[in-house]
Amino acid sequence: MVKKEQVSYPPTASIRRPTELLFWSVSTAIVMVIAWIALLLSYLTYFVAGFASLSSILQLLLSMIAGMVAGAVVGVSQWLVLRREVRWANRWIWATVAGWGLAAIAWWSEYKLLGGSHFQVSEQYLGVATVLAGAITGTAIGLGQWIIMRRFVMISILWVLGSMISWLAGAIVSATVITSADFGYLTYLIAMLAPSLFVGLGTGLIWRKFIR
Repeated sequence: MVKKEQVSYPPTASIRRPTELLFWSVSTAIVMVIAWIALLLSYLTYFVAGFASLSSILQLLLSMIAGMVAGAVVGVSQWLVLRREVRWANRWIWATVAGWGLAAIAWWSEYKLLGGSHFQVSEQYLGVATVLAGAITGTAIGLGQWIIMRRFVMISILWVLGSMISWLAGAIVSATVITSADFGYLTYLIAMLAPSLFVGLGTGLIWRKFIR
């Protein structure tokens, strides 16, 4: 049985300092925007069309790998904040990798169900699909992080709820933008930035509240 580490939080713990909160939020948002751009490019280069021709098992495997890679990048950006304050910072990277891996499985399942074999969701359901994806993503990532980290440190199950709310808030803004306005490429930029900023700031604010 692994013994949980007793971690003390000084008054100036990393996420409590405005500069560290800003770094956590911005770095998380930046790497998420990069992930969205990579996803958009995959559509523009017809990668998704080739992806759709693969077997379901291979699709699921590739989705999980892509999610884990994205999780590793996000985890490292957050590790840069945590490493100066807690001894278990390295484990946060693995927890985030696990969370994003679970999220990728959820994404594949949702868009396979709503978009069919070509993963193309009709405009009629695009807003609903976006909000649902936000809720599922936040829950899956938070759950993955909680499952891994609870073995090493006191982390409240409410972290999962906080993660879900952060993602859901961003997804609602994105869904509102893409279904009610058309500013060309600016629409996609806002749709990418909204969840990224909400997740970065939201998780930064709730981090010290649900992790002890």
